Amino acid sequence: MDTSSQGASQNTPNKGRGGRVNRDAQTLMPVTIHQVLNRTDNDDLIRIDGHDVTNVQIIGIISNVMPHSTNVHFHLDDGTGTMDARMFLHSDDLDAAEAEIAKLR
Repeated sequence: MDTSSQGASQNTPNKGRGGRVNRDAQTLMPVTIHQVLNRTDNDDLIRIDGHDVTNVQIIGIISNVMPHSTNVHFHLDDGTGTMDARMFLHSDDLDAAEAEIAKLR
C-alpha cells in the first residue's frame, strides 16, 4: 500500500471557551498506523476515534533508513499497517544529526 501521499501536520491546539487552549487537544495520544491511515480530516483538524489530535506516538519497527542532508526518510511498521515517515534534522550540528541517524539503524 502506497502511503506516501498521506500525511499530517501539527496544528495549533483548539481554543475552548474564552479563547483558552483546550488541554485535551494538547495531549500526546498513542495510536496505531491503522488509526492514522483511517483518520478523518476536517479543515485543519485531524480526528482519530472521535478526538482532535495534534501530537501522536507510534511504536514500530523502522526499516529502509535513507539519510538526506536535512532529514531521514524511513519505513515504519507497527503490525497494524505500514507508512513512510521523515525525521527532520538540525543541519547546524552535523555530529548530532549523525547520532540521530545512527539511532535509527
